[in-house]
Amino acid sequence: MIKEIMDGLEIGAFTLSLTQIGCFKRREGNILWLGVEENNILLNLNNILHQSLIEKGFELEDREYKPHITLGRKVILKDSFRANEVDELVRKIEINIDKVDLMKSEFVNGKLIYSVVYSRQLA
Repeated sequence: MIKEIMDGLEIGAFTLSLTQIGCFKRREGNILWLGVEENNILLNLNNILHQSLIEKGFELEDREYKPHITLGRKVILKDSFRANEVDELVRKIEINIDKVDLMKSEFVNGKLIYSVVYSRQLA
């Protein structure tokens, strides 16, 4: 069913620009991430997938979509870490997006593992 939704996408390849480094505070350790500049194509893609999955009966979280690239979980930064120096480098990075992957995440031997279940090229 999800593959059908992905196969029906009529979105072409696009480019994402990165913005800054940041973290989500968690009790068990912070999640370090790179921010993604607001991108209408990405937001539209998220909206299409989200709405299509709801229409097919999936229960999804109802929270704001915050696109980011996770760098690490349970991260503890040294006091000498300078986020502004990383931000200067990150702002120069652009990523070409030409496919959408359906991912599976599971814990294996206490480690979170991601694997591609299905991949769809964008037009």
